[in-house]
Order: sequence, then C-alpha cells, then structure tokens
Amino acid sequence: MKILHVVEPFATGVLSFIQELCNNQADMGHDVSIAYGVREGTPKNVEEMFDSRIKMIQVKAFNGALKSLLNPKAYIEINRIYRNFNPDVVHLHSSASGFIGRISIPCHKTKVFYTPHGYSFLSDNTPFLLKKIFWIIEKVASLFKSVTIACSAREYQDAKKITSHSAFVNNGVNVKDLGKYAKSLDFSNNITVCTSGRIIHQKGPLFFNEIAKKLPQVKFIWIGEGDMQDALTAPNITITGWKEREDTLSIVGNSTFFILTSYGEGLSVSLLEAMALKRICIVRNVRGCKDVIRNNENGFLCDTVDDFVDVINNVITGKLDGNIVSQGAYNDILSQYDSDRMAKKYLEIYLKG
Repeated sequence: MKILHVVEPFATGVLSFIQELCNNQADMGHDVSIAYGVREGTPKNVEEMFDSRIKMIQVKAFNGALKSLLNPKAYIEINRIYRNFNPDVVHLHSSASGFIGRISIPCHKTKVFYTPHGYSFLSDNTPFLLKKIFWIIEKVASLFKSVTIACSAREYQDAKKITSHSAFVNNGVNVKDLGKYAKSLDFSNNITVCTSGRIIHQKGPLFFNEIAKKLPQVKFIWIGEGDMQDALTAPNITITGWKEREDTLSIVGNSTFFILTSYGEGLSVSLLEAMALKRICIVRNVRGCKDVIRNNENGFLCDTVDDFVDVINNVITGKLDGNIVSQGAYNDILSQYDSDRMAKKYLEIYLKG
C-alpha cells in the first residue's frame, strides 16, 4: 500500500507519533512518504529519525498553522506531491494539514484520513475569535470525503460532533526502544521534575514557574524553547532548549517526576513516553491529560499549583507511593498504548476506508 502522510507541525509530540507510526508501516512493507513542514522544535536531523525506506519531502510553504492556511503555495505544493506519489491512502495530521490536504487532494478518488491531534477550537487557551475560525475550518473540511481518526477517546467524542465519519485509535509508543533510557526512581537525593514542549502560553509556563518557586530544593527542567521563556524566572529551573530525541528521553528517564501544566492536550506522546519510562506523572486535570491519567493509580491529577506541590512533597516523603503509581503507568502503556498495536489498528481503518 502506498501511504502519504502530510504533517505541518513536524515537532514535539506529533513528530514522535509520526515516527512510531511510519516506521511501523515501513516494517510492514508499505511504501510510505511524509510531506512535512519545518518549524521551531523540528530537529536538524529529523530525516535520520525515520526508516531509510521512507521518502521524506519538505514542504517549503508550511510555516506555522495560520500562515500555511493563508498561503496558496501550500495548497499547490501538496497537490503536486500527491500527483507525483499517487498514493492509495493520504493521512493528514493536525488542523492546518487537515484543511489544506482536503482542499488540495481529490478526496473522491483517494482514501483520505485526518487526525486532529487535539482540536484547536477546544483549547482553553485559544481566544474566542480563533476558536470560531478553527471550528469553521473543521466544519468546512469535513464536507470533503474523509474519515477522522481521533487519537484519544475524548477526541473521538469531539470528532463525532463534527462528522459521522470518524474512528478512534490511541496514540502509542515503542516500549522496547524506550526501556534503555529508564533509571530506577530515587527519592533520597537529586529530585528532578521535568517537562517538554514549546514554551508557549498553552503549555502553562507561568503555572510551571509557580510550582518551581514553591519547591526551591527541587531541580526543574523544561526541554524546549518558545516565546514565553522569560516567564520561567525561578532560579531552580533549567531551560535546555530543543534536544535530539535520544537526549530528551535520557533527561526524562533520569528525572523523578514528569509534569504537564498545559491548558489542554490531544493525547500527549511525551506523557505516554514518560509513563513507559516509569516516571511519576503529575498532570493538570484538563482535556487529554485526564483521559490517560487515573488519579492515584497511574499518576496524579491536579487542579492548582498547591496540588502539584503537595503531590511532589508527599511522594518524596513517602506519604504517597511513587513506585506503585509509576508501575501502574507502565502497565497501562503495555496494555493500551503500544505502537505496534496502534499501527495495526490504523491499517485496519485504512483498509476499511
């Protein structure tokens, strides 16, 4: 089967997802191509992260979601790539790619699938006017023949409100490859709290900073960059900038806690990776995060800064058993979020059409 993936935001969690899915598809013997855009956070060696059998095509006109949507060259370029490759299946990822692809590609001739990776109009951080714009974009794009494949149970419920042609596959991670990065948890010294992603308002850097200020004895690490780096003022926070994937996994695997302070997520691959690495995961009680984390079973759900601080302190002092929770997280990855299982389910949906 010839499969073309179109990905505008080729960075962070979406990149990790594409890497797992496409490498699995190449291993299955499929002819896979990826049309991708470069943005902040896209690794310089991004093409080296993929199986050599996968054809990588950089889309010059992809330059951020809104700019890409308004750039006629993006539509022309995607149509040209489609005609040159002549795929059996086109899989579009995130809002901009989802709209541009369905406008540019003859959906009545080719099987077209779309994964939102978190609807922009549902983010608590998105301004009201932009929410309306993204809602209209999703509704217009849904008029073209395609199937939306949600990456979480919550996203699936949202997708069904937009189109009846929808399905659901959990994101997945490669547990075998991640195992070498995991270190034993140690609560006696060198307590480290980390997170990863763009340092933008949607990811909650101000919230992260307040947690760090209340735990001056704990080291905090943010893996990434962004326009709100100046908000991370606590002296115990280290901003690493963007790291290669191996370095990122090593930092997470050596940390005690992994936290997400976002206003909302799709189904965070970075969270799944931290769970696979048996880190103690503490997340904000918001869309996407609460679909994965069950409080006190495979992680912790928090509403306030003080909630995060209390959980971290209670785990360090032994009032909460971090080892049991981290093992629960790992068990969930094995049973629900394995990348091999994910790839097989996507193939079933492709074949069904």
